Amino acid sequence: TWTMSAVSDFPLTCVAMSATGQYIAITVNSTNHLLISSNYGATWTTITSITTSNMWNVSMSASGQYQTVTTSGSTYISSNYGVTWSAVASSSNWTAVMVGDSGRFQLATNGTSMYYSLDYGNTWSTSTSTFTGTINRIDMSKNGTWQIASTGTSGYIYVSNCAVKADVNANKINFTGTLNSIPAG
Repeated sequence: TWTMSAVSDFPLTCVAMSATGQYIAITVNSTNHLLISSNYGATWTTITSITTSNMWNVSMSASGQYQTVTTSGSTYISSNYGVTWSAVASSSNWTAVMVGDSGRFQLATNGTSMYYSLDYGNTWSTSTSTFTGTINRIDMSKNGTWQIASTGTSGYIYVSNCAVKADVNANKINFTGTLNSIPAG
């Protein structure tokens, strides 16, 4: 059965939920708010520390501890279940974001390029792969080693079996593997 929980802000643009359902985040585009619940949606807290227009997307780790929100101005992360937020990528205009189960691996897109983080969203790198069409949806496997992107206008699905590795000693991020273009249809 479904239980309705009314919120005063709308339209709601995106929702994310932890694996247990305890933590829920909702982006509200018209009022540029983020709504957070830590009790299965029984009550909601409006996050006012994010002051930007066009809330695009939200995603969270399985535990709900790590959350990432993309907006038309910046990308924001939380490492404490949505209580406090920090801007990490200004002028990103990322329209979609995915957070892996642990929160460590994250993937984002602005429609033309793919971006990834190996450190809970604190720093981001650009993938060198090229895409045909506008990327409109992304996802990743629970452990972050497989990624998928679709381009709605050109009918392509891109699958990456990249072994995401962080070379801590050299203080750089390596993104290795292959990108396969699969024509849809």
